[in-house]
Amino acid sequence: MTRFLKFVVETTLEGNGPRIKEYLIAVEVFEKADSYDPQADSTVRTEASKLRAKLTRYYETEGREDPLVITIPKGSYVPAFADRRKKVSPPPRAATVLAAAGLMVAGGIAWFLRFSHSSPPPALVQVTSYPGRVRSGLSLEERHLCETGGFGKLCPTHQGSCGRFLAGVVA
Repeated sequence: MTRFLKFVVETTLEGNGPRIKEYLIAVEVFEKADSYDPQADSTVRTEASKLRAKLTRYYETEGREDPLVITIPKGSYVPAFADRRKKVSPPPRAATVLAAAGLMVAGGIAWFLRFSHSSPPPALVQVTSYPGRVRSGLSLEERHLCETGGFGKLCPTHQGSCGRFLAGVVA
């Protein structure tokens, strides 16, 4: 959800809001294949609904004093920005300040979304330092990385395009 919010906010602030569509979000945020079919896969719609609910909850609790409110209106994926201090549109010079405030608020929301879930913290898994020898209990991704010697390198599965850097966790 953090990637979703960051993507739509940054794309809008760059002036490309009209190009934000379900297909683009699926490919850019959720790394779906170019053959993604929105009619067959509801990932983006489902995650957008969850994001809307989290934003509402955030602004009703921790963010109730935030001067800027970010919403994702139903029927669209383009975020809307509202200045709580004023009921009128900000003058053109204030647009830069509003954009910066929007990024700061988005960062705070991203932090909130990242740490507000109730899943348990990740556990360290011991693996052998010998290539090709994998202990049981590893996830498929960890098993793949161990078998290919990927620990301590950019993710070989995605050739670094996912931005993952895996620290060496060896016995």
